[in-house]
Amino acid sequence: MSKVLQQKNWPGRAQVVGFTLVAVALVLPFLLPPYRNYDFSLMFIYGTAILGLTMLTGASGQISLAQGTFVGVGAYVVAIAVVKLGMPLWVGVLVAVGSTTVMGFAIGLLASRLNGLYLALLTLALAIIFAPVIKRFPEETGGASGLLIPQPRVPEGWPLADDQLHYLFALSMLILAWLLTQGVLSRRPGRALYACQDDPLAAAAMGINVPLTRAIAFAWAGAVAGLAGAGYVVVVGFVSPESFPLLLSVAFLAGLVVGGARSPWGALLGAAYVQFVPLYTGRISDSLAGVVYGISLVVVLLLLPGGLASIARRLSQRNGRNRFRVRRASSGGRRLPSKL
Repeated sequence: MSKVLQQKNWPGRAQVVGFTLVAVALVLPFLLPPYRNYDFSLMFIYGTAILGLTMLTGASGQISLAQGTFVGVGAYVVAIAVVKLGMPLWVGVLVAVGSTTVMGFAIGLLASRLNGLYLALLTLALAIIFAPVIKRFPEETGGASGLLIPQPRVPEGWPLADDQLHYLFALSMLILAWLLTQGVLSRRPGRALYACQDDPLAAAAMGINVPLTRAIAFAWAGAVAGLAGAGYVVVVGFVSPESFPLLLSVAFLAGLVVGGARSPWGALLGAAYVQFVPLYTGRISDSLAGVVYGISLVVVLLLLPGGLASIARRLSQRNGRNRFRVRRASSGGRRLPSKL
């Protein structure tokens, strides 16, 4: 009965929460100073990247240590397209998303029969070779010095500042990625991904092409990461090999675990964790950020295996049970009809 109440009430509540968060996010850039808008813009970029892991790791069960590398590839493709080839920014964004999608699909096909540690090592190798490859072609990528990209400017007459424009671009990118991810996971493709994670043999027996489905999950993660890389270029205006270290991919995985691996809402919570926890703890001590990361991961794994997003689900289930008790008490202890 509580599940029935949860299914009837929680989607509506989620929509209300979503619209409220979007409304607040649209107002914030006009109330905050430029440096804070920059922090939130980075949070939106990280949230977009973590949404790719929600599909790849949370749904299909594949561990990737190269999500930060995909973001870097997307950022460099946009930078090269704009600076070296003279393309418009929007064309560079499309090329970046297409490039990381193809790259993700190719890697997904190679990794379709790997699981656990072997898959993690494969993606770890990609993250390790990223910086040396970028430095190998200094004429195209700027080498170790990086590339400076002209940032979009507010057209004359618009009631916006440049930092507000970048903020709104990053926010719109996050909303688009969230809606697409939620739409896929709530429909048949999402159920196929979960089936491949829970029992690949049973999924194959049901007619699901497990290797192809896993490769598509990698392609999706690559596409979303490419979009995040384009947002990084718009917000930061500079790319270098040091902008996308291995620790960035580790931070994305940590954000996924803390926020909630199986929920797109968890990506938003994980992005806030990745952006603001090191920011504020680093002001106290440089080493404190790593300590907080470790302790918070242990606490979440022990107390909240589903991440912070599972708190709302538990509250919804408890509320549903309370409503059932109230209705049953008001009916004199008679059983309620199954259809509410």
